[in-house]
Amino acid sequence: APFHEDSYYHRAISYQELGYLEQSFDDYSSALSINRENFHALNNRGNVLKDLGRLDEALSDLDLALVVKPNYACAFNNRGIVLKELGHIDKALMDYSRALSLEPHYAEAFYNRAKAFQDTGQPENALADYNKAISLKTNYSAALNNRGLVLKELLRFDEAIGDLNESLNINPDDHEAYNNLGLVLRELRHFDDALKALNKALSLEPNYSKGLNNRGNILQDLMRFDEAMINYEQAISLTPESAEAFNNRFLALKELGRFDEAMADLNKAIALDPTYPEAHWNKALQLLLFGEFAEGWPLFEWRWKTKQHIGTELTTSKPQWSGEANKRVFLWAEQGIGDEIMYASLIPELAASS
Repeated sequence: APFHEDSYYHRAISYQELGYLEQSFDDYSSALSINRENFHALNNRGNVLKDLGRLDEALSDLDLALVVKPNYACAFNNRGIVLKELGHIDKALMDYSRALSLEPHYAEAFYNRAKAFQDTGQPENALADYNKAISLKTNYSAALNNRGLVLKELLRFDEAIGDLNESLNINPDDHEAYNNLGLVLRELRHFDDALKALNKALSLEPNYSKGLNNRGNILQDLMRFDEAMINYEQAISLTPESAEAFNNRFLALKELGRFDEAMADLNKAIALDPTYPEAHWNKALQLLLFGEFAEGWPLFEWRWKTKQHIGTELTTSKPQWSGEANKRVFLWAEQGIGDEIMYASLIPELAASS
């Protein structure tokens, strides 16, 4: 005898929970062929399609679920996840907020909205939502892990370590939490402890590209450049599209005096991500170091967009000086006492040419 709608639907749930996504998709589709307004099946099939990487189809299913049931908080939350993966973060934020307006105690929606705030550089908003998610759901290790990163960004390092350790107490096999703990310890310059955390992360997940890249950075801090190189090469072999790994390997190659290879890595990083400020700025510094001023100085303007210098550019209504003669030029300090002393030696030459 043929299955009824509920039979297909419940078997689809079982397949989904076991990770048999194709079989789950087939059964949800069979249930929907019997009743195309089964909004639970539309919502769940949307999630399966998301996990299969078929994001546009997932979005279509979730849209249909919300046509059938406009006050379906779960579908708003899930559509937000898909929209975020498609790069529509503003729309995703709206959907998470709609889910929360319908279900004010929806921990997962707070968590997902927090991640979207985190990805768009809104750490205070992210922190508030992670706080709510953690208050609503006990042992929420993923939220503790991510809140730890937000607290790191806000320079609240002790609290960050507390969150990450609590997350690891709940889920001691979470390689990402060990990686994040290593990042916080590195910020505190506890390099040996940071290295132990990264070693633990990589013992749990040896092919963890991000962890290999971060361990390479810590080994550089410890001036163990040859070992750092090994880590970067492993990371690049796993994720050859990682501009960050090429940029970081440049730093190790530079310290090893392998300048031609170092510049090749910077060019590769920029080719992979033309908007990567650190790679452009590192290239500027390298060019200036070798006296290639005509190419190096224009690239030096990328410093304003790097993490180190965001927010430090002088705000003024006056035009930037372009080398014209007989002009009054205003100078301001920018990068610390060492650079101020070095560039101050050029003031007489500037005065003579302006």
